[in-house]
Amino acid sequence: GNNDEIELNDDAEASNTQGNEDTDMDLESSDDSNQLSPRPRRPPGYLSDYVTGSDNIDHFQNLAIAMFRTSEDPTTYKEAAKLKVWREAMESEINAIES
Repeated sequence: GNNDEIELNDDAEASNTQGNEDTDMDLESSDDSNQLSPRPRRPPGYLSDYVTGSDNIDHFQNLAIAMFRTSEDPTTYKEAAKLKVWREAMESEINAIES
């Protein structure tokens, strides 16, 4: 009857659980030598013609650009407020926000 079916189902679940535990133990005890090595990484094909331009600039050109750069952006409001060009830029931004 129904009781026999329930007992059979319980037995089947117990054996499945035991089978899963055995499998889990097998996975945990497996050697690392069986693991695959990571795949080599390659950029996607659509980036093969992507050019940044930095390859064409040599190290000394970068140094020259850095040495002869005359303008430094202000890092604080106090520094920016001293320069007319920055005051005008701030005023322009405020007017754009207000209108």
